[in-house]
Amino acid sequence: MIKNLSFVLLATLAFSSCKKDKFDSQNADFQTLYDNLIDDGKDEELTMDLEIHEYTFTLSEDKALFVIGYKSHEDLRPTDYIIEIVDNTDSSIVYNEDHQFPDGKMTYVTPNVPVNFQSGVSYTVRRIQPNWGDNIGATIGTLVKTDETDYPISSGIMTINESDFRAIDFNFNSHKFFAVPQIELIFE
Repeated sequence: MIKNLSFVLLATLAFSSCKKDKFDSQNADFQTLYDNLIDDGKDEELTMDLEIHEYTFTLSEDKALFVIGYKSHEDLRPTDYIIEIVDNTDSSIVYNEDHQFPDGKMTYVTPNVPVNFQSGVSYTVRRIQPNWGDNIGATIGTLVKTDETDYPISSGIMTINESDFRAIDFNFNSHKFFAVPQIELIFE
């Protein structure tokens, strides 16, 4: 009996840990949207030396966040990035955690708490990098350049309504609609 129970417990743990590791970012709505911009002739660049890179989005279905993907700048590995998600209805922060993206390539992290999105609600996802030392240039990130006429940008259930790049202290002009930052959200 104990042997059978141990086997069931181990099998359950193995299955649940495999489930979290299995996803296809190439078929995710954000990645499809991002790739479509490139296919349409938009330039992908590693640029924008500002601490906050963000985009505002809505979903057409209720979804839960599965993983967050980002590619760190090589000069900032293994520095923490703050990933923040705001519900724009009431400006409440629904997610705010530090994460490391150590590989210098797209790396995925699992949120530390459940994050659920409601259909039709406006959210903003931010990548914040306040720990750049004496080199603001290390805050650059991968993005696809856009202009205001490109928005809204949709793929699947995701629509990006605007983007922005700015400093934490807000004393600098923001750069709305300049580009879509490559902050990948994959939903369950």
